[in-house]
Amino acid sequence: MRWSAARTAYSIGVLVSVAAASGCAGPAGPPAAADPSPASLAAGATARPIPGTDPAIQHWFLDNGAAKVAFNNALLRAERGVANRSASECKPLSAAVGQLEKVLPKLAALSPAGQKLAAALQPAVATFDSAATACLARDFPAAQAALDTGVGQQADAQADVDEILDGDL
Repeated sequence: MRWSAARTAYSIGVLVSVAAASGCAGPAGPPAAADPSPASLAAGATARPIPGTDPAIQHWFLDNGAAKVAFNNALLRAERGVANRSASECKPLSAAVGQLEKVLPKLAALSPAGQKLAAALQPAVATFDSAATACLARDFPAAQAALDTGVGQQADAQADVDEILDGDL
């Protein structure tokens, strides 16, 4: 299936919105942790922290928001570049992928939840790197295939990220 630039932009906009809503604290700070249920306290269980309320993870999302926006912008340019057979439009994607590859290990180093988050995001980043490489080599069919695959992986990753931040994975 071929993704249009508009569909890609919509998908990326949804991903950015969901990531911002689920992984970042608003002006009022992080949400209050839920009280453990009486049943779990009675059984002697302790409340498990919710990764989405972890200040270190929230700060990672906040600190790397500009890199994510640059990546999304570069992805749109690459989509147009592949459609127009313009390899120069893929240079920004290559640079943006490189930036994400630098910051994902920092997320993984934060906690076990950070490791899960980075592992969920890495496959799409690697696929987009392949798309940029193919585009720069003027292999536009391979670049388009990688872009299409990467967008699907990114959507799947975002679903996993939401579940991890909610403490469900």
